[in-house]
Amino acid sequence: STSVVYCLSRTNGEILWWKAVPSRVVHAPVLAGQSVLLSGAWRGFFACGLLDGKPMGEYRTGADLLAGPAWAPPRLLVPEAGASPGECRLVVLGRDATVGLEAVPAVLKSPGRPVEFRASTSGFDRPLYAFYLEAGGSRTLLRGPSAKSTWTWRPAEPGYYRIVVQAFDRVLKREAALLFTVEKPPGKT
Repeated sequence: STSVVYCLSRTNGEILWWKAVPSRVVHAPVLAGQSVLLSGAWRGFFACGLLDGKPMGEYRTGADLLAGPAWAPPRLLVPEAGASPGECRLVVLGRDATVGLEAVPAVLKSPGRPVEFRASTSGFDRPLYAFYLEAGGSRTLLRGPSAKSTWTWRPAEPGYYRIVVQAFDRVLKREAALLFTVEKPPGKT
């Protein structure tokens, strides 16, 4: 009723952190991984760090919440009031993750030289990376899974190679691929 949420220690009841919210809390707090979701008599909810109460984000709804959000990893289910009385709308929220792959250099002028493949990601929580060579519809794991987002390779033969990187965390998995060229050395037929 004071528009403040308190997080208490389970062992001794000590206040670990507290957060002022825009209005009275009418829905039970929801645990979602390492965060707690707070919703109430306002349009939306806040995410706070479970251990420290630090803000982790917020979502503003277009209508009143009919209940607190529900955590169904990796998504949040948000029940909102619909346009007509008695109507309900379920909004599904999830994080988006992307992965990209580049080669340095972009083309190898002759076999036996190193090429570095670099993965770049967004939206993952401590991602792991696995690098594959794809040929004839099958994949061969070349490196990983590892927290290292780069892989250096020295191809022995000229040709075209399809390199695939998978990035994943506990919940999400995405992949990117590129076609890489190793040219014949000058003067070779």
